[in-house]
Amino acid sequence: MKKILISVLAVLLAAVSITSCTKNTWIDNFEEGKKLAEESKKGIFLDICSKEDEVSERLEKLGFGNEQFLKKFGKDFVFVKLDLTDRLNAENLGPNATNEERAAAEKIIADTKNAVGVAEKYAVKTLPSMFVLTKEGYVVSSLEFYSVRADFDPNATDADKASFDDIFEIDEMDAITKKIDDAAILLKDFDNNLKIAKSSASVDTRVAAVNEIFDSTDFVYRYLIRDLSELVIEIDTENSTGAVPKHILSVASAQAVDAGENYSKAAEVFENAATKKFLTKDDRQLLYYQAAIAHMRSGNYLDAKNDVQKSIDAAPESEQIDLLNAMLENIEMQIKIAE
Repeated sequence: MKKILISVLAVLLAAVSITSCTKNTWIDNFEEGKKLAEESKKGIFLDICSKEDEVSERLEKLGFGNEQFLKKFGKDFVFVKLDLTDRLNAENLGPNATNEERAAAEKIIADTKNAVGVAEKYAVKTLPSMFVLTKEGYVVSSLEFYSVRADFDPNATDADKASFDDIFEIDEMDAITKKIDDAAILLKDFDNNLKIAKSSASVDTRVAAVNEIFDSTDFVYRYLIRDLSELVIEIDTENSTGAVPKHILSVASAQAVDAGENYSKAAEVFENAATKKFLTKDDRQLLYYQAAIAHMRSGNYLDAKNDVQKSIDAAPESEQIDLLNAMLENIEMQIKIAE
């Protein structure tokens, strides 16, 4: 499991643990939540958290997650909570742990594999992380109900002695309610565009709907709408909308994410994408550059050199030429060193 930070300011504020979890009244299985959301035609409110922290305590006191809260927003969402407390404790088992404790930790790690997979899917870096998702699992909005105080200066404060109130402030319930209400509106817009995209409407209308979804989706989560980008490429065979190139790039990025640490595979993805029709010179330059970076990560400097040269040749008058030429020189130096 990729390391998930417990604190927003983990380095500066090691003494302050920021996680979130309300009472365990929500569905604790993501796939079950998706199934229920599909059946009920609702969105998903996803809370990936760890319990017994100050954030959740304060949110609970405000009414977050209580019966009234669930009733108010239950018309729009299925609520899913993935509590990673036990998983984090299992991963951080001390060196003096007994065999029994290690066996129990291994079981917890195995049992929480799916929950961790969801956290990684949604690029969780801090806890709590809350999302409004469509029933398909697309990200409509990521939500934060607390923030670092505007007047907090870590350079002028002894972080070890700083209290929670010195550093953070929690939204009032009215602000929390408004954020969720706004997300519910975005969910309806997303669902409407999704229906249009998958309808029998004209190509222009369907592509416009996908583009609205694409543009409203944070870059971090666009790899999750890869199927919609593939739909644009499939139906707009002549690029009549002019949208195909950006979706080719987006699909390539998603495929590279799928490749994980198989950098050779990622490089192949970018190289193949660079040969597609309708791309601009700058598009091809970017794709070959990304392929070169992937090859470098795999230690394959010869192929990296070839891709940097292709990147230069794709758009020799671009603003990136100086950077690419310097990159090429560096790679050639690395090749000589290795000989």
